[in-house]
Amino acid sequence: MAALMSVLSVACADPAKNVKNLKIEEKTTIHVWYDDSRYTSYMEYVEQQLEEANELLDVELVYTDKEGYMDDIYQNSVHPNEETTAADVYLLHGKDMQKAYLSGIITKNDTYAGQYTEKVYGKAALSAASYGGTLYGYPLTFHTSVMVYNKGLASQMNTFEELTQYSNQYQVNDANQNIQLITTWDVSDPFVNYAFGAKAINIGGDNGEDASVMESNQPLLQQYMQGFYQLKGAYGLDDTQVDENYCVDKFTQGRLLYTIIDSDRLQELDQSGIEYGICAIPAMNQQLPTQALSETDMFVVNPYAKQVDSAKAVAQAFSYDYADAFYSYSGCSSARNDLKQTSHSDEYKTLHDIYADSQSIAKFVGADEYYLRYELLIHDIWAEKGVDASVTNFMNMIQKNQIIIR
Repeated sequence: MAALMSVLSVACADPAKNVKNLKIEEKTTIHVWYDDSRYTSYMEYVEQQLEEANELLDVELVYTDKEGYMDDIYQNSVHPNEETTAADVYLLHGKDMQKAYLSGIITKNDTYAGQYTEKVYGKAALSAASYGGTLYGYPLTFHTSVMVYNKGLASQMNTFEELTQYSNQYQVNDANQNIQLITTWDVSDPFVNYAFGAKAINIGGDNGEDASVMESNQPLLQQYMQGFYQLKGAYGLDDTQVDENYCVDKFTQGRLLYTIIDSDRLQELDQSGIEYGICAIPAMNQQLPTQALSETDMFVVNPYAKQVDSAKAVAQAFSYDYADAFYSYSGCSSARNDLKQTSHSDEYKTLHDIYADSQSIAKFVGADEYYLRYELLIHDIWAEKGVDASVTNFMNMIQKNQIIIR
């Protein structure tokens, strides 16, 4: 068995200078599985760097986009055969953490835990990468919902009350004459719009792990949803004609001042030449703050790996050592918050602050059902079925499960 003698790595501004030298004693192959093609160029880059620095190391990438990704990893781990390649390291989506844990295909991130701290990754990343209070994941990237604004023509708004007042007093001049809309966004997207109900709903308890806990404060949720619905009239929001593509196109063309998007779309703004700012989704008012939902992608190590120590070193390399190259190869933000990734680094610092304070998507098996019910809730509200009736229907639906209603 190859022995991991030492790991020498320094993350710096120049990706080419990142060298992870694993002093291993015999030929070692680490199979790295992933299921998101956006990461392929980055994966290939790190693979090349690791193999050039380690003559005895062979990193084999396995990409699959078929359904049953997690099931395949499990089956190939517990029932290996000559025709399949078991994963030593694999990409895990935060919502699948419990499934991986209960399936026994995840091992602790204990060798490098000192690098995976709130100072470097933030609270949400470590929450997503942990289960039962133990760190398992090596966070790679994330996405969350943010408000963006045309920084040359507008400024940050802390509440929708402020934005409404600004909109009512808005005057056209030579500088802003190309602006067609003050604000609009895809109000049908449950991920982007979860921020409007997050403070009144708790899926899975404090750590999103407990399937028996669904906390919902019905009166508070009604207040939030009433405020959410009132935005429809205030800004002429449309859930049938406006989607995120429309918003990104209008914003990058300089025709939209404020919009709410998934942070995965920020690279398109970077490439547009628009001077933009990032801020948290504004509170409804001073009494009703919002909170974004986030999901974290991470690497984890399979305890069935033949060389667990080397597999841990490779997982750490992909998520930490070469993270300063992640944005340039993938267009997505690294989970590390201490890197200068783009020319908009100040704005990305704000993005990481929003991410750190976000609510990580619940990680227990079956949590998707609750988010689906939230999607139905906002659909019903926008379909003019009444806020109170829609919230009551939402509460009745979730009562079929073991929940706590406050």
